[in-house]
Amino acid sequence: MISAFAHKKVLVYGYGVSGKAAAKLLDEKGARVFVYDDKKTETEFPFCLNPEESADTFDLFVVSPSVGTDNYIVKKAQEAKVPVIGELELAYAFCDSEIVAVTGTNGKTTVCKMIKELIAASGRAAYMLGNSGVAFSEKAAELLDGEVAVVETSSFQLSRTDSFEPEIAVVLNVKPDHLDYHKTFGEYVQAKSRILQNQTKKDHAVFNFDDRVAASMASKSFAKNYYFSKKTRVHGCFVENNVIYFEDEQKIGIMETERLSVFGDHNLENALAAITVACIMGINPKIIENVMSDFRLPDFRMQFIGRKGGKNYFNDSKGTNVSATLAALAAVSGDTLLILGGSDKGECFDELFEKMPGSVKRILVTGANGDKIIEAALRAGRFDVSYRATLKECVTESLSFSGENVVFSPSSASFDKFSDYVDRGNTFNKYFSELPDAQN
Repeated sequence: MISAFAHKKVLVYGYGVSGKAAAKLLDEKGARVFVYDDKKTETEFPFCLNPEESADTFDLFVVSPSVGTDNYIVKKAQEAKVPVIGELELAYAFCDSEIVAVTGTNGKTTVCKMIKELIAASGRAAYMLGNSGVAFSEKAAELLDGEVAVVETSSFQLSRTDSFEPEIAVVLNVKPDHLDYHKTFGEYVQAKSRILQNQTKKDHAVFNFDDRVAASMASKSFAKNYYFSKKTRVHGCFVENNVIYFEDEQKIGIMETERLSVFGDHNLENALAAITVACIMGINPKIIENVMSDFRLPDFRMQFIGRKGGKNYFNDSKGTNVSATLAALAAVSGDTLLILGGSDKGECFDELFEKMPGSVKRILVTGANGDKIIEAALRAGRFDVSYRATLKECVTESLSFSGENVVFSPSSASFDKFSDYVDRGNTFNKYFSELPDAQN
């Protein structure tokens, strides 16, 4: 595979985290690397000034996840019969280790972290790569046989794969999201299903039985299929009388649900997914129980950050779609103030207000899509909703709320005012820390 890239003229389109890693990997393998980014930036490789005019001079395009499928430069390359692949596909070409790939609308980073810690506790080297931070192509060529790459795969990344074949593929849930990129829900589902396209009967696939779309994707799988479910006894992982079991050739008790360190139904699903993978990999149930009873969620996933004014404050900055926000609200009890809004991803908010629990007594909205959210609220007969110009105003005003909880779960992307959800989450924490009347 190394020879396939040696001396080839390659354009890396997009010079963010994955683009930089892809360019470096290609350079190490002998390719002649050029880069292009819509925002010209300092690079250690030649910058291609007019890629649409010179597209036909390249042997390969490696495209970053953020570049849309209808991008005019990419179309020029395709018209010139230049192969176009994504960073995930490139990294896979150089990876000799076992791969556990996880996709889904929500929960990917949490489940990848769980799986990585479970594998590490069993004594194998495991690396958490992909969409959650360290690019797959940054580590792919260094991984050894016997090690495990736990790869978080987004729909953007999967949409440009041709040969990617993980030994274990996990589909957590599939809800409407990123419709500004994929245009239709069907196109989004199709992109997610590409995680399965090259698997064979020697591989394994894991599906959420309780998610209609995710479960239906099992019909596209040629691997050995497993499921996880909170409600139903399945071939895989399930809950029965508050005990988690795994069933393949025999039924094995793993641990009591009350021993899990995470809370909320959505995190129970995440735990079941990770435990299913651990059982497929033959990890001892005692190791699983020890890891899962001590697991700490990644930041900004319905994170309890403290109490002010007699209220619990939760930071769910990673809640970037309707299904994530509904899961966050289901995880708390008591009267709640909800803070929503950010940049729009083409999602309809009607479902949010139709399914919103009665415990939500007040809603504050901020961000670029604020008018859209308020219109959906009014259609649903919710008049306890107000717009505020800044997140800081929302946090300050929350102190006067008389209920038990303040939940920041924007149901929107962060790019209107922040660099990413981490920047937004840190900003929320800062505003919280500046509130008076600390009761931590």
